[in-house]
Amino acid sequence: MKDYIVCIDIGSSKISGSIAINIGHGSLEVVGVITVESKGIKKGSIVDIDAASESINSCVEQLKRIIDIDITKVYISFKGLISELLETKGVVAISSEDREVKYQDIERVKNASKIVQISSDKEIVGIIPHNYTLDSNENIKDPLGMSGLRLELDAQIAIGRSTAINNVYKAVNKCNLKVKGILLQPLVLNEVLLREQDMQRGVLIVDTGAETTEVSVFKEGKLLNNFIIPVGGDHITKDLAICLKLPGSKAENLKLQYGELYVNREEYMDNIEVKDDLGNKIMVSKDMLYDIIEARVEELIFMIRDKLLMNGYLDVIDGAIFTGGGIALLNNCAQFATKILSMPVRIGYSNYVGANSPMYSSVIGMLYFVNNNTKVYKKEKEEVAMDNFELHEEVEKERGSHEGLLTKIKDFISDFF
Repeated sequence: MKDYIVCIDIGSSKISGSIAINIGHGSLEVVGVITVESKGIKKGSIVDIDAASESINSCVEQLKRIIDIDITKVYISFKGLISELLETKGVVAISSEDREVKYQDIERVKNASKIVQISSDKEIVGIIPHNYTLDSNENIKDPLGMSGLRLELDAQIAIGRSTAINNVYKAVNKCNLKVKGILLQPLVLNEVLLREQDMQRGVLIVDTGAETTEVSVFKEGKLLNNFIIPVGGDHITKDLAICLKLPGSKAENLKLQYGELYVNREEYMDNIEVKDDLGNKIMVSKDMLYDIIEARVEELIFMIRDKLLMNGYLDVIDGAIFTGGGIALLNNCAQFATKILSMPVRIGYSNYVGANSPMYSSVIGMLYFVNNNTKVYKKEKEEVAMDNFELHEEVEKERGSHEGLLTKIKDFISDFF
């Protein structure tokens, strides 16, 4: 049976699904990508589990038609799950008599790094390994097979709100699906958008959605910060609807068809004829249309700039990548953002034919992230897949039950393919 990877990217306005086949030697064949309307999700939070579950199920059903097999396990990504990043360190002694680092030792040091103090309303979403140290040898990316006595790991712990995580699980589980792993969206986008020359410099990834914008700061390949701006593409639509006295659907169509930034106004002094829901003609000034769009986009980019400046990151960033839906789809978005941020800006998207749009960056990146961060090791003559990212352990009891301890030691396991 073919080895499929199925990923679901859950957003406020759309849910995207992607599926790929592992064709060996670390290569992927992307089979298909689909998008459905998202319901039950507002501003990056699930507000109606049943409605969200129906949307997820609709996405999965369409993927099933592409490959004609049953789908029972999926990887998921959900914008805004990260509420905090913590630096952490784990240390273990090598357990084998020959002092060779086995995959069990790597799992043990990861688990050791997850012993952190967090409040009872939060839990660990994932761990981001950076560098291993084996005895006196530092900056090791993969210590497997090396010899030593003491293994250390420098990593980051991503913390999320327990209620948000539980609601995502509930919505997916109602579709009779098993969550193989929650993928951290900044790392997924890093995988597919950052070029080789970007890895050693400071880069900003701006993932614009319908209701929120997620901003991630990378330096030398390391995630320095991640935050959410509560502004997205839907805010432009609402502004147009109010100012131009249009129904929401007509305002959205107007934005998609004529949405543009950095416009030479002298060339666009004519009007646009739009019909309302009753068929009445409305004349819309292009000049006013561009004023409304630019005002909201300018506000968003200045909010990003101010946040970076306040946290001391503006000086370490050499360039920015805008992706996702929202404002990233507007013509001349990169030029407009470059002027405000005073740095080179480009629009980021995957190179997959048929999904080479910024709105598919995350769901395509998920496939490559899973594939590139999973290695097959030998364990007692059996092949075992160990992931270089964290998967939530399946438990029989209802998720969401907590003991309320300040120190929460989360047990995670690597899934088997």
